[in-house]
Amino acid sequence: YRDRSDRRLLLLDSDGALIWDRSFASLGAATPSLLLAGNQPLLLMQNATRAGTRVDLYTIDVAGESLTRIFSGGGPVASRPATAWSDGTDRVFLAIPDGSILALDIAAGG
Repeated sequence: YRDRSDRRLLLLDSDGALIWDRSFASLGAATPSLLLAGNQPLLLMQNATRAGTRVDLYTIDVAGESLTRIFSGGGPVASRPATAWSDGTDRVFLAIPDGSILALDIAAGG
């Protein structure tokens, strides 16, 4: 959810009732995307400036209502956003605009 003063993650149950919500406005003006690697929800934040693209990937702890940064990086090219996807397992792949491709095994990170 996003409005002028805040950006929030909302967790809804199957009936649409709110279970919890968490502000992530403190993470800056980056563009958010949600991913799922295995059963682990992830928040991908991207920010493109003239200096390049910055990418931060966070695990979402639903029970603890917290975010943990597991990757921070980027590249010197800001013309397009990074691409992220999962293959249905615990792996996440990031294609950074400078040509780098990164594979992360979420389960191996503990």
